[in-house]
Amino acid sequence: DTLSLHDALPIFPPLRRYQLAPVAAVVAMARELGSALLCSATGSGKTVMGLHAAHTLAEGGVVLWLAPSLGLIEQTADRVRDAGVEPRILQAGDSGPRDASVIVASVPTLLAMLRRGEALPACSVVVHDEARGHLAPQWREVAKGIAARYRLGLDATPCRADGVALGYLFAGLVQGPPVTQLIEAGALCPVTIRAPKERGNKLAAHPVAAYERLLAGDRCVVYCRDKAHAEEVAGEAVRR
Repeated sequence: DTLSLHDALPIFPPLRRYQLAPVAAVVAMARELGSALLCSATGSGKTVMGLHAAHTLAEGGVVLWLAPSLGLIEQTADRVRDAGVEPRILQAGDSGPRDASVIVASVPTLLAMLRRGEALPACSVVVHDEARGHLAPQWREVAKGIAARYRLGLDATPCRADGVALGYLFAGLVQGPPVTQLIEAGALCPVTIRAPKERGNKLAAHPVAAYERLLAGDRCVVYCRDKAHAEEVAGEAVRR
């Protein structure tokens, strides 16, 4: 079930019902405070919601989308292309139309540009994908170097292990649709949670050991932190 936010959004896919209120809240907060951070679960459609909000705020200007990894750069560029728009991509080079309305860039590339004394792309709205990572000391240089009317952030878990507050970049936070609503809408799979009674700083059990004790015989997906961790878990499963 989908709805358009309003007629001023001709290029991006229509929002789902559960995405309408968060996008409207992000736009309203950014217009009032100059910036806003959207906290929404993985699978809730943060990229599409971010594109809608940024496009609304840009009012015909340029959106600069900052992504921390090649995968997120490609994902965002694909969503923009799905809308019939070819983005400019700044990632170990410069490709795409120079007058693109959406620029997707890696933060390390922009940092390198700054340190070479090059000007960063002009934009009306800057979007920080995986926003918590943009508080790293070096990446702050990029944030400071971008002159934009509005600043948006997207993150499923907007907190940092070092305790640095995201208020350095964002004046307020908008909570996305709750997981229960996403499950009811069919956006996420229903889950059964098994967890220790008390939360600690370490894993309660190795993923493979937890599978063998609780789920043996069923199919299982392990959510790993990166490719190396995924290979480590797969190797442990083979050894057992």
